[in-house]
Amino acid sequence: PGVRGFAVGLGQVPSTVVETAISDPAWQVRAEVARRSDCSPSALAELALDRDPVVRRAALAHPAVPVEVLVQVLLHANSRLHAEVAAGNPGILFGSHREALLSANRFGALAMLAQPRMRAEFAARFARADHTADVRARAVAHLHCPPKALASAAVDAPDAAVRAAAAQRIECPPKALRAAAADVDEQVRRACASNASCPTDVVDRLLADDDDVIRRIAAGHGAASPPCLAWTVAHDESMVVRKAAVSNPRCPTH
Repeated sequence: PGVRGFAVGLGQVPSTVVETAISDPAWQVRAEVARRSDCSPSALAELALDRDPVVRRAALAHPAVPVEVLVQVLLHANSRLHAEVAAGNPGILFGSHREALLSANRFGALAMLAQPRMRAEFAARFARADHTADVRARAVAHLHCPPKALASAAVDAPDAAVRAAAAQRIECPPKALRAAAADVDEQVRRACASNASCPTDVVDRLLADDDDVIRRIAAGHGAASPPCLAWTVAHDESMVVRKAAVSNPRCPTH
């Protein structure tokens, strides 16, 4: 197989030899065919369904693989790696296959959400409640996720990890951050306190939180009000929180 693979990988090989190698019993040979720059789209479509995962990934990464093959992988992927290879192929244009790709399964959605070039409408769609928690968390963390979707996730998502991921985004609207500051889950309130765009009234509210970690984060926030920082230095029971407050440049001199 090694010799046959080397031979198929050479630059000048008759097309008939290459086509015959598609059915070679050794996966190494079929993988070399899938990596050839002159491999035909029809051959790549066949190799994308190969019984060997290495061969399938080689075909899915090829720039000449039919885009319909990539779409089908993202719709029905049963492998995270295969979906990631398909989503990363520059030949697939998310906007051109919007209607189909919005129905991608979990692996397909996660793979597309790992792509910075993915469109905002995809992030908004995958942030909805009919997707799994890991897909929704990835969607709200995507840099193109719109503020409206972030607000909805920060307030209404059933999973705390999703609410926290939304509350951590600087694009999350102030109204949603106010709701996140009152969330029953500490993870969400911590994410809110860490948000650089958190309004002063929200940060001040978090300075009175029951959780020491949340108060410490809020005490170091650039939007904390001087009066609340002064109160924290004088009265908070935690030395770590008092230290964070007195180290904040907004803390009054006295």
